Formats: sequence, C-alpha cells, structure tokens
Amino acid sequence: MKLLLALSFSLFASASMACTDFSGTYRDESSATYNVSQSGCATVTVNSSEGTETIIADGQYRVTSEDEQVRVTSAATFVGANLTIDGIVEYKVTLPPQVPADKIPARVVTIYTLDSAGNLVMNLSVLNSSNQVIAQGTMTQQRI
Repeated sequence: MKLLLALSFSLFASASMACTDFSGTYRDESSATYNVSQSGCATVTVNSSEGTETIIADGQYRVTSEDEQVRVTSAATFVGANLTIDGIVEYKVTLPPQVPADKIPARVVTIYTLDSAGNLVMNLSVLNSSNQVIAQGTMTQQRI
C-alpha cells in the first residue's frame, strides 16, 4: 500500500511539473522557418536564419536587449504547461512630456502555448507602469 501511495504521489508530482515541449519547425509571418529545440523545462533554443537564441526558463531576469535609449530585461518560466516571458522595459532617456505616461510601455508579457494542431500560439500583452494593458495581440505560427 505504501508503495502504491508513493508511486501515485510521484506520478502526480511529475504531471503537475510537466511543461509543453515546443520542439519542432515553424513558419513565421514572413514565411521564414525556424527550429525550436528544448531541454526539458530548463531551456528552449530557437535557431533561425538570424542566429540562435537560448531561453533559460528559470525565472531570473537577464538583459535581453539594450541600446542608447532602452534596456529590456526578461525572465522566462513555465507557468503550468505554458512558457511565459516577462520583459521589463527601462528607458535611459527622458521621454517628451507630450507622451502620456499611461501610453508608455513598461512591461511586455508573452505566453507561448501550442494549439490542438501543434501550431505555436503567442499571446502578447503590453502593460504600462500601472500594469494596465495598453495593447494585446495573438499570433499563430504554423508547425511544419
């Protein structure tokens, strides 16, 4: 009985820790293809004609882009089965006073899922500094 209980708990814990495997080849909106490979729930690597990017899904914020005006730090993690990337936008320059503060992007949250056909679905939300959604969109990229 103890063995059965331990096995049941182990299976439940494994199922609750499962993450979606995004490995495969996809076609983007410009008809270019890219490959995704994944190492469990730890990393997701995207190979395209523009290069290779490895996403570490440990929830730690890292600088993902930076120029003279803007710095973006992002953290990736699996929330349930879905991959969530939370990007924080930091401005290095003072924005003009005529730009309304409630229209300035401060965070970009993208949730990646697979639909029933295995296509990659990206749900994007852009939030201002008050965490109000100022833009949303969904993009589906075909698995090939």
